[in-house]
Amino acid sequence: MSLGPPSCPYCGTPLDDDPTSCGACHAPLAGARAPEIPDLELAVEPRPSRDPQAPSHRPGGPELALEVLRTPPAPSQRPLPTELALDVEAPARPRSFAPPAPLVRSSSAPARPPSGFGNRFVYDTPLVNGIALPSALALGALVQIIGMGNLLHVTVLMWFHELGHAVAAWFSGFLAIPLPFITIAPSDERNILVILLVATAWLALGVLGYQKQRWVLVASAVGMALLQARMTLFMSPGRAFQWVLFAGLGGEIVLCTMVMLAFYQRLPWRWDFWRYPLLFGAAASFVHALFRWIGIPFGWARMPSGAALGEKSDGDVERLLRSKEFTEQALARTYLVMALVAFAALAIAYVVYLRRAQRREALGLGPDEDDGDDDGRND
Repeated sequence: MSLGPPSCPYCGTPLDDDPTSCGACHAPLAGARAPEIPDLELAVEPRPSRDPQAPSHRPGGPELALEVLRTPPAPSQRPLPTELALDVEAPARPRSFAPPAPLVRSSSAPARPPSGFGNRFVYDTPLVNGIALPSALALGALVQIIGMGNLLHVTVLMWFHELGHAVAAWFSGFLAIPLPFITIAPSDERNILVILLVATAWLALGVLGYQKQRWVLVASAVGMALLQARMTLFMSPGRAFQWVLFAGLGGEIVLCTMVMLAFYQRLPWRWDFWRYPLLFGAAASFVHALFRWIGIPFGWARMPSGAALGEKSDGDVERLLRSKEFTEQALARTYLVMALVAFAALAIAYVVYLRRAQRREALGLGPDEDDGDDDGRND
């Protein structure tokens, strides 16, 4: 589309074809006709001058501004700016500078992890879960085979024995102090402070398991709290004292099993390290007790008798037999069943935790990543 007759850029008077000067203001012109711009209309609008000293300002005449009115473009045309102002200058675009890249020193030697006791031991790897428990049990069997069972009994195993007496007393509400060869019970009356401390321990264990979403710990805390309530509230002191006697030899089985099962749990206080020496000590003590109760029916071992300190008649077995609750054969059979059940529980736990470690490795999970099936959750 062609524009109309050109106008004087100074006064706006229409001009003739190919003019050399404006007839109204006599301003000199270039003499060329305005070019044709398709689909555009050109309008000149006079505006007051902001700077009277501008070179384009003519005395007595207003400053001019050029305005381009856009008509709908054809489909093949790009849209044009809607307005061009001669007296407006676009601000300069600020330049942006990227921060310099940090200097990295290249080294051919691989980075070494920090060493020392502060470095954490990993959990749930196929190597750890696969060889730790069998190695500990094999070491315990080796100790028995080479004839060092008695030395183990008077050192490590005796602690589990006396701690078994003390734990049963605490569950029953009695104050008890375990020592290497004897457990001291100052009173045969229940102590409210002992009851509250033991209950607080199970509460803390349950809260820890809930925060870590370790449902094995939560279930253990609930079960122990119910057992404490049964032995404290619904059991007479005389009956509870018989359980305290029974728990000595029973602690050699139950407590050792609990320590070995705790090897797979992520407990605080640097348990990642201390679980290893405790695992081997508990495994050796458990194997010693297992060999004893398996050997008694076949004549390989003899029934424990006497006491480490005091008269021979003050032993746990003698006092239990005097209570008429057990015969010697029934007592030996009861401990044997407990040992076999504990061994079966260890075998099941070994298979479960080994498969969990293999699954984590197959998924490519790190030591602290969750696999969605870690006894409810893996922390």
